[in-house]
Amino acid sequence: GATSDSWGVWGQSASSAGRGVYGKATSAVGQTYGVRGDSASSDGKGVYGYAYSTTGSTYGVKGQSDSPEGQGVLGYATAASGSTIGVKGESDSTSGIGVMGFAYASSGRNYGVRGVTNSPSGYGVYYVGGLAGTGTKSAIVETEDYGWRTLYAVESAGNYFEDFGQGTLTGGVGTVSIDPVFAQTVNLGESYQVFLTPVGDEPVLLFVSKKTATSFTVRGVTLDGADAQCNFDYRLVAKRLGYEDLRLEPADDPRLALAEVAQTERVDEGTADKDTVARTGE
Repeated sequence: GATSDSWGVWGQSASSAGRGVYGKATSAVGQTYGVRGDSASSDGKGVYGYAYSTTGSTYGVKGQSDSPEGQGVLGYATAASGSTIGVKGESDSTSGIGVMGFAYASSGRNYGVRGVTNSPSGYGVYYVGGLAGTGTKSAIVETEDYGWRTLYAVESAGNYFEDFGQGTLTGGVGTVSIDPVFAQTVNLGESYQVFLTPVGDEPVLLFVSKKTATSFTVRGVTLDGADAQCNFDYRLVAKRLGYEDLRLEPADDPRLALAEVAQTERVDEGTADKDTVARTGE
């Protein structure tokens, strides 16, 4: 029908190992589909799956591929504009996971979750909220003579932002204005650190004589006590605004998460065995 809640196909199973709908494409070549769903509605769903059970490792929709180049689930948003989503995952649980990816192989260069963007201003992965992990945070950079190399992020016991620059001493003194944009990302009302390196042809002793929320003053003398005339490099480190109290916060034991994944894996293996029987009829 053109109105009300209608279904092109409806399937239901009360069996503890049943499938409401099962589709099988037997051809070994071609762009085949075990199940395909289309919707012409502006608020429709091509395929909709709902697991009613409130217990167990259930799936609203599950996809599996045995091909070495296959995809268990493929989502493709074809619109060239708008806030489209190829695949979206949501969770209402206080300990839930919106989207989870797990690479089972214990060797090889595999990916639990991988994101790619072709746009020079896009994000392969973009997150709102915190980011945590047990491994390293790295940038992969191509060098001219040594191939691709891994560079690692500097970690800290607190949440800090940094800025770098250069100043000049005239008559033994120089004042550096703090970048106003940077100043709005950190809390300069609290103590911040300035590290100095003199740049010149003779030894110079440098020190910070004054710090404010908008600038800091550097003084310097030569080894014979005269006022220094030189350039200097500086590194300014300040606490991120809104995160001033963070320091070595307790974290969840990652082994607990791995244990949950292992439990899910055991359930998946059992389900996969049942699916194999369903596909082969054995």
